[in-house]
Amino acid sequence: MNKSGLAFDNIADPKDISELSVVLYADSFFYGLWDKTSTLCKTGYHPYVSLQSISKLWYHSYNLESVKVLSAVKPYVHLDAADYEEEFFDVYFHGLYDIQKLNGYRKLVDQFSFQDIKTLHYLEPQFKKKISQNLYATPKHLSTAMAEANHKYAEGLLCYIGQGIVHITLVNQEGFRMYNQFPCAYDLDCLYYLLMICQSFGISAASQPLFLGGNNLGKSFLESQLVKYFPKLQLIGEEIKISSKRPASQSHYYDLHICRLCG
Repeated sequence: MNKSGLAFDNIADPKDISELSVVLYADSFFYGLWDKTSTLCKTGYHPYVSLQSISKLWYHSYNLESVKVLSAVKPYVHLDAADYEEEFFDVYFHGLYDIQKLNGYRKLVDQFSFQDIKTLHYLEPQFKKKISQNLYATPKHLSTAMAEANHKYAEGLLCYIGQGIVHITLVNQEGFRMYNQFPCAYDLDCLYYLLMICQSFGISAASQPLFLGGNNLGKSFLESQLVKYFPKLQLIGEEIKISSKRPASQSHYYDLHICRLCG
């Protein structure tokens, strides 16, 4: 599912716009423009990733104070900060990905805010070069933002669904435990992976808080099935302020929200 149906423009005055959020997917990107009251005033979807299209956003007549860019795609590796050595960046990916396909890509390292964990990932060189020209632009991987957002909701599972991918993090009494992303072609794929994670970590789905955001939410079939196993299910994203009345749930814009909150 793409997000073309979620695009809207309700900017009253371009000078009020202060923040830009961009989420990069495998072959597309979704962006949001926020005003000084933290209200989402405009969103847009592009069916292909175009540096030119993104560049137009931050060179438009906006008084941007912040540009946040998240990559929601693989490859990525999570590593204890103490174990990370810059010269061995590529070595950490061997056996997981074909590194040859990433020749020429720029190497990025994110630091989790609440844990001594680093996210290693790649970005096409054109984006890294252009973003680095904007001192306020910070490219990060979605897993970093998800891990930080999970602490906002305290202990529990945080689940975000977008572009046919389900992203899941887990925080419990022991702290941050995991992030992973899985293909989600059907609604029940999400339920399957959540139950698999509960089994792997020895936690009870019935007693586990589950915070859910993303596409296909709002009295959906997925919710009706999830609540049977996760009675503590709670939709997230409804707190997002949007400048126009949209038929879609605010939770559909949750990727832009966590992009914006990522430090």
